[in-house]
Amino acid sequence: MEYKEIARKDRIDVLFKETTASLLCFGLRITRDKELVEDCIHESYEKLINIKDITEIRDTKSYLLRIFRNKLIHRLKTTIPTECIDEANYAYQWERSPEDKMIEEETRQEIEKYVEEALECLTPSQKEIIRLRYWGNCSNNEICQKLGIDSQTLYNHIHDALSRMRQMMQSSS
Repeated sequence: MEYKEIARKDRIDVLFKETTASLLCFGLRITRDKELVEDCIHESYEKLINIKDITEIRDTKSYLLRIFRNKLIHRLKTTIPTECIDEANYAYQWERSPEDKMIEEETRQEIEKYVEEALECLTPSQKEIIRLRYWGNCSNNEICQKLGIDSQTLYNHIHDALSRMRQMMQSSS
């Protein structure tokens, strides 16, 4: 068996051990039919197992919860057509582990660093335009008025700045 396949199965096994009890509790909050909930949990894991590259999924716990919730609601809708199921009442948030939070924060900081480095390669006017547009949430008309430039000049500056930033970020990664 290939190393990637073993790692993939190990990841799914760990996910199964970590989330099954939570999925069961969540499902039983929606319906008292324990067999139905267990069937939906099983079907959710089957669907997850059949995904070729599980590493492309950023947050497998949330993805699994969404699969489970959709399967359970679908099964309830088909087995109990008279009962109205309001999905908004069943919103559920996974409690994120400290490791997940730390990884998310590190990723955010790394992206922020890349963007700051990419901004350094811009001209002062391009920097100002990008900051006004994306951090200052200014409309194009507002930027044109503040800087006293016409809209075509603004579009050209934005296009050039974003192209330059894209090139810089691609070369540094």
